[in-house]
Amino acid sequence: MGTYRNEKYGFEIDLPAEWSLYTGKLPLLPTISFAIMNGWIPKVDMEFSTGPTEYLNVVIEIIQPEPPLQFLEYFFRQYAQQMNFTDCVFGRIVVGQKEHVWARYQMPNNVWSKKYMIVLNGVGYAISAACSGKEMITRREKIWDEISASLRLLKPRE
Repeated sequence: MGTYRNEKYGFEIDLPAEWSLYTGKLPLLPTISFAIMNGWIPKVDMEFSTGPTEYLNVVIEIIQPEPPLQFLEYFFRQYAQQMNFTDCVFGRIVVGQKEHVWARYQMPNNVWSKKYMIVLNGVGYAISAACSGKEMITRREKIWDEISASLRLLKPRE
């Protein structure tokens, strides 16, 4: 694994060698489609990819005060229900010595996604990974968990 370090946002994350920084923006057509369907434009601070069938992106926002885990899980549940996602599963991951929330679900066109909401020192790191097909997520989910669990701050606040 290599390490992606981002001085601007003050964090680093470990990525397998085949992953590379793709872009800081979502592609134009999916962004327009998403905006038309949902009424807002998604923001992505960075995106990584292994090719056309798998990606991982990170959105960074200030989140203060830090919401309880139950609230974040409720938010994920409501979002999945509103978007008509299926096969929803929710859980926890430990990052920075504390628990954070994740959600996994199937989106339209057999796209599978897993989202992690990691909140460290009042900053939310929303990590979203996606791939095509149940077989692929079965193989890749553990790698996404390892990537997300490796997130660490460059200068932790006291």
